[in-house]
Amino acid sequence: MIKAQHLTKRYGNLLAVDDLSFSVEAGKVTGFLGPNGSGKSTTMRMIMALDAPSSGTVTVGGHAFESLRFPLHEVGALLDATAAHPGRSARDHLNWLADSNRIPRARVSEVLGIVGLSEAAHRRAGVLSLGMGQRLGIAAALLGDPAVLILDEPINGLDPEGILWVRHLLRSLADEGRTVLVSSHLMAEMALTADHLIIIARGRLLSSGSVTDFIEQSGGHHTRVVTPDVEALRVLLRDKGATVFVDSAQELRVEGLESREVGIVAATAGLTLYELSTERASLEDAFIELTHGHADYRGAAEPLTASAT
Repeated sequence: MIKAQHLTKRYGNLLAVDDLSFSVEAGKVTGFLGPNGSGKSTTMRMIMALDAPSSGTVTVGGHAFESLRFPLHEVGALLDATAAHPGRSARDHLNWLADSNRIPRARVSEVLGIVGLSEAAHRRAGVLSLGMGQRLGIAAALLGDPAVLILDEPINGLDPEGILWVRHLLRSLADEGRTVLVSSHLMAEMALTADHLIIIARGRLLSSGSVTDFIEQSGGHHTRVVTPDVEALRVLLRDKGATVFVDSAQELRVEGLESREVGIVAATAGLTLYELSTERASLEDAFIELTHGHADYRGAAEPLTASAT
C-alpha cells in the first residue's frame, strides 16, 4: 500500500502539492489523473524520495522510501523513460541496477524477455525508440519483483500492440496482489485498465473512488430518443419529472428517466419511437467536467471567462 498524509510541496512561491492525502491499495490498478501542472509527477517523486515534502508524509508498505535498504525489491518505478545512461546497452543498464540491489543477473534476462527486449538487449539506451525506451523503463521497474509499482505515463510512445500489452501487464500485476499506481492522460485506456481513480488538480484531491462511481456521479448517462412526436413526448416526459433536451427536429436527450421508463410513457400515449437507447458518459467526459477550470494551461479557443455549470 502507498499512503500519503497531508502531503505538501512548495517550490518558492509555487505550491505544487497542497495538503494531499490518499491511499493506494494492493490488488488494484489505481489511475492517478489530473490536468497538466496538477502535481502528479511531483507527488510520484515524493513517494520515491526524489523530492522532499515541505510537510506531510508518504509511506510505501508502511515505510518511508528512503529507509529501504534495497528499494528495488520493494518498489519499482518508471518516472522517466530517458533516465538510462544513453551510452549503456539495455542489458548493462539493468545489470547495473541489479548489482546495486543484490538482484541475480539471471533476473535481467527474465525481465528483458517479459518486456520484449531480448533481441535489442545489446543496443545502447540512447538509440532506442521512445517505445523501446518505455519498455526498458518497465523492465527496470519489474527487476526486483516488487510488491509496489509506480508508473508515470507508461504507454507514452507505444504502438497499439504495446498499449494492449501494458494493459494486460498492469492487470496481471494487480491480480497477483501488487499495488499498482499509474498515471496517464489517455482516459479511454484508464477506463479499460484502472479499478480505482485518484484525481487531483492544482495539487489538491478532487476525487477518489471507482471508475464506475466516478462516471455515475458526473451525471453518468442519459436516454436518447428519436421520434416524429418530439413535442408531445417532451411534454409527457417533463410531466414525469424528467429533464428533456431537444437535440434536433426528431431527437430528444432525456435525463432522470431510464430508457425502459421512456418507452413505457411513449407506448402508453401511442407515440412512435424510431430509436431508444441509453448513452453513458465516458471517463473523458467525466474527467473534463470535474477538472474544468482547474488546468494551468488552456487552449486559445477556450474563453478565459468560461466557468463550470
